[in-house]
Amino acid sequence: MAQSSQPLYSPEIGKEFLRNDIEQKSYAEHTVRFFKTVVRRLNDCYFGSGYILSVPRKDLSVPESFQACLKSYYKHCKNNCNSDTTMKMKQRACHFFCSNVSSIGCQNFETLNIKIVSRVILMEKNHEIWPCIKDLLLYLAVSGITTRDFSTIVPRSNRGIKIPSTYSNEEISRLENTVDRTVSPGKRNYAMILLASRLGIRAGDIAGLHLSDLDFENERIRFVQRKTGNPSDLPMIPEIKNALQEYLSTERPISELNLVFLSSFAPYGEISYSVVSFTVKKYMKLARVDTFGKKHGPHSLRSSLATSMVNDGIGYDSVRKVLGHEGANAIKHYAKLDIERLRLCALESPVETGFFKAFLEGGDVK
Repeated sequence: MAQSSQPLYSPEIGKEFLRNDIEQKSYAEHTVRFFKTVVRRLNDCYFGSGYILSVPRKDLSVPESFQACLKSYYKHCKNNCNSDTTMKMKQRACHFFCSNVSSIGCQNFETLNIKIVSRVILMEKNHEIWPCIKDLLLYLAVSGITTRDFSTIVPRSNRGIKIPSTYSNEEISRLENTVDRTVSPGKRNYAMILLASRLGIRAGDIAGLHLSDLDFENERIRFVQRKTGNPSDLPMIPEIKNALQEYLSTERPISELNLVFLSSFAPYGEISYSVVSFTVKKYMKLARVDTFGKKHGPHSLRSSLATSMVNDGIGYDSVRKVLGHEGANAIKHYAKLDIERLRLCALESPVETGFFKAFLEGGDVK
């Protein structure tokens, strides 16, 4: 708008911006979606509908003939302590599965057979929901709704274990020091980054942190993790304590909400995990940290903390407790970055015999 001397926004300007500055450039798909969301929200304000947080989600309803079984399945999942996030993922998977089953003429679970299940599995290109479909089919068999256990024909979806994206202590220090705490919301952003970099708290847990979770007298932070449902009890180290007190006393808007972190603009409501993620990425860029080919959100700070602790000789069980994991193997992928202890496992190079070289060259290897 400044370049074209346009003092007032209009939907035409937003459309031109997307067409000329975004869609014709090689941005990633999620970046294009982000810019489209920004323009859509500007248009909402322009037409007087106000700030709409998000568009309605896709209808995840299923044909009526499947609903009774799915209701009992969801109750079963809840009884097994599935988190809200897991439940949403399973509901989405059930929607696609039932829709595809219905589209090929099967109107209830009782008439499922191998041919139908195999065909529906091949129709579903998102392999990440295969485990959810597998769980549903197992429940149907155990409950006697289907005569056979069709879960055994669902392929495994193994994404493998990737080495976490990590950053050095010097890079993280640069990130923290880049935050300007003299302007709003600098104090809030600084406190959120410290919670991720010094304690490894997930973005969703930072966004959902309550005032009642902060025990300044005993210098502890206690909350229930959103992802796992497990309680977490972490030390409120001096840097974090000072950052939180500074934010709460001088920058946090007055609000009846019990949340620690609020949005920096009226009406000062709760923030989502994406605000925490955007904040970390923003200051990563300002700090000129090299993020090429690496993730650079809050989870990378969590990974960096775990890797730093492991490389400093802190036991895996202690690292697991800090990160809030319950399973003993939950942090096994950090072993790939435990350089000093991996050195102890290194084997001497074998003496060269020339056997393999001769074999490749077609020589006599007898």
